[in-house]
Amino acid sequence: MKKQKTKILKILIIFILFFLIEAPSYAVQEEILEEQSRTLNINQFTTKADEYTKETFEGMNTKELLNNAIKGEIDNKTIISKILNLFGNEIRQTLHILRGNCNNYCST
Repeated sequence: MKKQKTKILKILIIFILFFLIEAPSYAVQEEILEEQSRTLNINQFTTKADEYTKETFEGMNTKELLNNAIKGEIDNKTIISKILNLFGNEIRQTLHILRGNCNNYCST
């Protein structure tokens, strides 16, 4: 009988400890990301990336994109649509130039 009580007590203690221990909160994860960002100088990287891509990828925040990628929250649809839109613009511009050159060549 005494063995059963001690066994039940041990199990109770384990369950209580299990429920008292909390998983890292979102705030702790944000602090870790900020610390890593400072250590690796990611802010300067994202600032430069924004500088170089602001004309090509309008409205895309590289810092937010990088943070989401680190967290595993990648929005592939948005990235792919921006890339396809970029290629679409380039193809339209090329066709416009070709059409202009063809009109000039055919009219002479």
